[in-house]
Amino acid sequence: MSWTLYKDLTFDGIASIIVRVLSQDDEPTSGTGATQLKTGAMCFWIDTNDANRLYVCYNQAGTVKTVELT
Repeated sequence: MSWTLYKDLTFDGIASIIVRVLSQDDEPTSGTGATQLKTGAMCFWIDTNDANRLYVCYNQAGTVKTVELT
């Protein structure tokens, strides 16, 4: 099976999406470091201060938006 995504990315076979999981004290910030998110990237964040809390984070134009999952 062949897929075309946004008319500039074509691949054959099965595709998967891998989402980063960060376990750290502080909310991820915008940037390219190991604990940061690049613009347009998303991740799951486990707050190591309270491991019962899980968040989805998205870097929108340099601002990281965070939503807690319940």
